[in-house]
Amino acid sequence: TELAQPMLRIAGLRINPMTNAQHREFYSTKLTLKNISDGKEMAVVLPAGAKILSPEWSPDGKHIALGNITSSGVELWIVDTSSGKATKVTGIALNTAMGNFSWADDQTIAANIVPKRGVAPKYEDVMPDQPAIQETTGKRGAVVTYEDLLKSPNDERLFEYYCTSQIALINT
Repeated sequence: TELAQPMLRIAGLRINPMTNAQHREFYSTKLTLKNISDGKEMAVVLPAGAKILSPEWSPDGKHIALGNITSSGVELWIVDTSSGKATKVTGIALNTAMGNFSWADDQTIAANIVPKRGVAPKYEDVMPDQPAIQETTGKRGAVVTYEDLLKSPNDERLFEYYCTSQIALINT
């Protein structure tokens, strides 16, 4: 089902338009905390079917921020390391198409979130109306190639829609 998810190939990126995230992101399915001094392990309770993305410790070690990939987006969760309790941050969806989140200090997370916006532009495989022209200086040299460059105004609209983020500071 993951491989069958839709994928936009724009500006060298692979974006899943259903989640506003990179297509086929690497994730884990469970998280266990281990106390180094006594060796005790504590499982973090997350929702069934969790797909954990980018767990990151707070500078003071009291919390872990992580993403949870769902069928409709990427949620932000905060784990209390003393209890193993995970809490979802409500009201936001992370935009991981071009970035992620990180701790700004012991209590604050800086995150790229999906802004309020309208309906997504439709993906159209637009036939070019003019030839693609490339020029060089006339000297011999290696030519660098890039995959999936923006080829049309529709590609530009899709790129702007899925890659525009609002930067938010979230207090835990």
